[in-house]
Amino acid sequence: MAPNRYAALLPSRQTVPTAAPLDPWSGYRHGTTDLKGQGYLGPLQTPDGLMTELSIGVNLDGREMDIPALVPTLTQQEVQTLLTLKPDQQIPKSVIDKAVAHARQRLTRGLDPFAGPGEQQSLYPDLPRGSMMRRY
Repeated sequence: MAPNRYAALLPSRQTVPTAAPLDPWSGYRHGTTDLKGQGYLGPLQTPDGLMTELSIGVNLDGREMDIPALVPTLTQQEVQTLLTLKPDQQIPKSVIDKAVAHARQRLTRGLDPFAGPGEQQSLYPDLPRGSMMRRY
């Protein structure tokens, strides 16, 4: 089993084997039993589908962990940049810096860096929205 990146900070979290990648629409964050959430901004439409969290791996105080890049401290332009980012493009440093600062602030308060239920904010209503409802 792969260790959870911040299990020491949030001991109730569990891990799952990561030998086989999880289906990105399975509802779980990569490498954990944590269900993907709606993120801080809710489901946003991208050219290829929906985005809610956009996890990035960072080193915080010597600990490798995943945190959300889509945080409420981003400007609308920064959010738009993430929504249209191509696989070969780097996430802007300003976005990473804001995501790290937001994660640190939440971890200091004993909170998960990812948004929980009810933490969605109504920012930037003119951005294209989507629904996380599955169609069968």
